[in-house]
Amino acid sequence: MQVACSNCQLSFQAPEGAVGLMCPICRSPLRPAAASGEAATSKNTIDWEGGSLDDLIAFLSGPAWAARVEVLPAKGDAPIGEVHLLAGGISEALFGGKSTEDALDKLRAAPGTRFRIEQ
Repeated sequence: MQVACSNCQLSFQAPEGAVGLMCPICRSPLRPAAASGEAATSKNTIDWEGGSLDDLIAFLSGPAWAARVEVLPAKGDAPIGEVHLLAGGISEALFGGKSTEDALDKLRAAPGTRFRIEQ
């Protein structure tokens, strides 16, 4: 089956039925190519809960990983902030739409948070 990366556009033939393939260039998940031969254009987001923001940052700290993490309150879908991860570290943190020195501390202190990860 033909698979493609929606991020860097790498495309190649994978064994039939293969799942969980990662792009060797940008570490994004590889998806089956669309019928037209191009990569599927669906937004690649993952919802994650059950741990702290620090746990999630540790999981996503690979050197070739880039992600945007929306921090959601326990109830509701409006994000209270977001963290941008790039090359194994935090490049920016926003709380209430503003990038301040203590934005990451405020996000860590928020109770019962959930996370939406976008590569």
